[in-house]
Amino acid sequence: MHPPTGATAPGFGFFHPRIPRYDSFRYKTERLGLTGSIQWQPSDETLLTFDALYANFKSQRTEQYLSALSFSRSGTGKPQTVILPGAVVDATNSLVAGTFNNVDVRVETRFDRLETEFQQYTATLHQELGDRLRIDLLGGYSKSDFSNPIQTTVAIDANNIQGYSYDFRDSRFPRFGYGSFDPANAAAYTLGEIRLRPQFVQNDFRVGRVQAEWDALDTVKLRLGGDYKSYGFDSQEFRRALETDVAGLLAPGQLAGLTSPYSFSRGTPLNGSPRTFAAPDIDAFDRTLGIYSNTGRFALTGITNPSARGSFRTVNERDLGFFAQAVFDGEVAGLKVKADAGVRWVETRQNSTGYTNTPTGFQLVEVTRTYDNWLPSANVSIEFAEGLIGRIAAAKVLARPDIGTVNPGGAFSISGGNRTLNFGNPFIDPIEANDVDMSLEWYFAPESALIVGLFYKDISSFVATSTQALPFNQLGLPNALLDGTGVLPTDLFQVTQPVNSRGGDLKGIEIGFQAPFRFLPGFLSNFGIQANYTFVDSDIEYPLSTAAGAPVIIQPLVNLSRHGANGTLYYEDKRFSIRGSVAYRSGFLTNVPGRNGVPVGTAPNFNASSGQPTFNDVEGTKGTINVDAAATLKLTENVTLTFEAINLTDEYIDQFIDSAADRLSVYHHFGRQFYFGARFKF
Repeated sequence: MHPPTGATAPGFGFFHPRIPRYDSFRYKTERLGLTGSIQWQPSDETLLTFDALYANFKSQRTEQYLSALSFSRSGTGKPQTVILPGAVVDATNSLVAGTFNNVDVRVETRFDRLETEFQQYTATLHQELGDRLRIDLLGGYSKSDFSNPIQTTVAIDANNIQGYSYDFRDSRFPRFGYGSFDPANAAAYTLGEIRLRPQFVQNDFRVGRVQAEWDALDTVKLRLGGDYKSYGFDSQEFRRALETDVAGLLAPGQLAGLTSPYSFSRGTPLNGSPRTFAAPDIDAFDRTLGIYSNTGRFALTGITNPSARGSFRTVNERDLGFFAQAVFDGEVAGLKVKADAGVRWVETRQNSTGYTNTPTGFQLVEVTRTYDNWLPSANVSIEFAEGLIGRIAAAKVLARPDIGTVNPGGAFSISGGNRTLNFGNPFIDPIEANDVDMSLEWYFAPESALIVGLFYKDISSFVATSTQALPFNQLGLPNALLDGTGVLPTDLFQVTQPVNSRGGDLKGIEIGFQAPFRFLPGFLSNFGIQANYTFVDSDIEYPLSTAAGAPVIIQPLVNLSRHGANGTLYYEDKRFSIRGSVAYRSGFLTNVPGRNGVPVGTAPNFNASSGQPTFNDVEGTKGTINVDAAATLKLTENVTLTFEAINLTDEYIDQFIDSAADRLSVYHHFGRQFYFGARFKF
């Protein structure tokens, strides 16, 4: 091997793209939504309301990938790859450009058919019992059925390509070259994999609530009540016994007839990379091989399949709560004051099941746990002058972990170069925090306001995700799970599991402004503006493993931008309205620590931000500016036409890994979206 230019690490160890590729996604969606409401007031003291909602969302998604797969796998992959003279390693120890021999190229076509059906029903009763006592009852039920009956991927391979090259020095638009190989030549490929992975998820939710309110004084109300909630979650997945079992399915020369040319859209800059390539035609594969027959080599299995078993999991959660609250609305020292104080007790009972692999097979694991919390809160607002209001609020708050994270089993998966093992954690504690919020609001004219707010959260318990790269032979699983996959027991798997941390603090400021231009003459008075800005600073602890006393790193809260701003200019009259909006959010983190990093303390260290994970300390998304527009035209009292334009500037989603090296992870754009619609009111 020739040392790349700039390589200084011992043994020439450096980072390289795991699966360098361009990809394409195409969507076709249909949406249907129906709502209805009935109210009945048999007397002045009684009001009954029933609301119903039905929604159906259907989507078809097609994906195409042209990638160099061997950089991500062992065996016949990376160990056989030869780096030719002229390769370049930059100051962050990243192999950003090079030409290579013995590279395996893969083209994948994936097709998904998805449908979600949602229904919700809510009934309420408001009953006055005299002048000072009233009762409110609520009961509700909702159900969501998600089905992905077709999730099919067909991969074709061209192995040991000579002269393959990539260049990430123009990091967001890399250039890929394929030497003498023509990606559009269908005859140059062989069949690599056929993946069939239908999935199904069911969720249901039931709620009941009762509240009694008594006017103890003209200025004081007392509220007592309780509520009951139950959640249900059930998921399944099915797969072929061995997705690489494709030998002999096609006769020599037959594959080319099961492909078709595919071209990336002209709106995607490729920096000289090939735009057209041969891609599998999934419909042709079905017509020829009957891949959806669920028989023979295309038979699907579930719980008995090690790769699908982890998706068979259930979670049932029951929440029981009681609350008491005192509400004041009156004057104090000549000022209008509104205040409330109360406490809520809630008990959470969770039951979860999931399958886990063992050295001799697998077993069903069931875990039941119960915990309770006291959640006090208080709010005060004071009107210092007409239209000038100050508010302060304090509360202890609780956010239960996502239903999917309390799975007691694990999901084991090998998809091409991706090797993962995702564990749940049925003993994960909820996120808990103490909140304090303050604001000063000035309503200086009708429909006009200037609002400034401060907020602080002391997060005492947080749910983080621990990510470790571990060899398969250290996972305690039988090597037989790897049979036929081409994966070695020494290959690294990305192992993730939810873990609690001690949290941290979060603080910030919000500023909001809105005003119609009523001071302007004529139709100009129908214009107006809305704007807001938010600044957030946070420091959260993230454990580096699930072990007790594991080292932690301090980073901002994931998925939260430090800066955010929105501005809208609108026009609105009795029949027509139009608005244009600009939304900005600064960059934010998505994973801490990042995946595929070098273990702590491993030399060399080129990352000035580390000292915790030596490399790939975080993953994140860079800031975005989105421009949208919307308009409505009221034809009659019952018919309204709608128009919506989203992402008018075709903003890219720019995801990176490593805060210092800024290595490209994903750089996607989705184009401009336009929606036309009509609303009918009966």
